[in-house]
Amino acid sequence: MTEFDMRQFIALLQIAPEEKPMVETPEHSEYLQKNIFDVLKKDGSVDLKHLDWSAFEMKDLRSSGHANWLNTTPSGWLHGINFFCA
Repeated sequence: MTEFDMRQFIALLQIAPEEKPMVETPEHSEYLQKNIFDVLKKDGSVDLKHLDWSAFEMKDLRSSGHANWLNTTPSGWLHGINFFCA
């Protein structure tokens, strides 16, 4: 088994890139609320052909819980790999 080199480890940490989230956190969209969710509650269906698709971003369709789950997935994989390597 290889020996742990503290100096090499610190040098690698210093040049490591900044951690970026895998996905952006969704924001509340007034357009989606008014034209999709409120209409769904009232009528039960929405005609997707009448939506202004440029009025919102696809990230706003994702739940915040899903974004949090996706952003914590890599650290979970790293914990698992460390467990099996130790």
